Amino acid sequence: MSKWNSPEWEALYSGDACPICCEGRPLGIVAELNVTYLTSSPESPMWGYCCLVLKRHAVELYDLSADEASALMKDMRRVAEALQAITSHYRRHPVILRHPDSGREILYVNPGITKYIIGMPRDESDDLLKQLHTHSTRPSYVYSHDWQLGDLVMFDTLGTLHRREAWDPTERRVMRQLSTLWDPSEATA
Repeated sequence: MSKWNSPEWEALYSGDACPICCEGRPLGIVAELNVTYLTSSPESPMWGYCCLVLKRHAVELYDLSADEASALMKDMRRVAEALQAITSHYRRHPVILRHPDSGREILYVNPGITKYIIGMPRDESDDLLKQLHTHSTRPSYVYSHDWQLGDLVMFDTLGTLHRREAWDPTERRVMRQLSTLWDPSEATA
């Protein structure tokens, strides 16, 4: 049976089970906009999922007046712009990928950049990332360079977590980085 023909859908459609009609507002409100509520909940289909809910019962767009439809579109645009600003720097890529030159599998996560693993519940993703970060930063894997005048250090940034310690801002520091054209989102192990 299609979900659109189910008794549950019929109750929502008629308003008998509609949170707007029954409670005056939906569950899991994150933000209230002009004519809508932005909602989310831990029971959402996937972590980070949100829904824009009109403040009155309406099933189809043609149930709205022209002014309501216009206001709905404005709220949708506001949410889309906010989400774009938040997520524009995020990129999807595999956790394990194959190095384009050596062919070896490498762990491609970074504690400061990798936010979560898609398809896993957030708590499990956080736990796994913590384990991977702890593993990859074990003392036996860490190299710390004590800089001296004239030193040159080269390393493959793709397979190496790297960071710098603070330095005296009055001292001259020259750093050159060479990056290749390579897209980790296209790499698979």
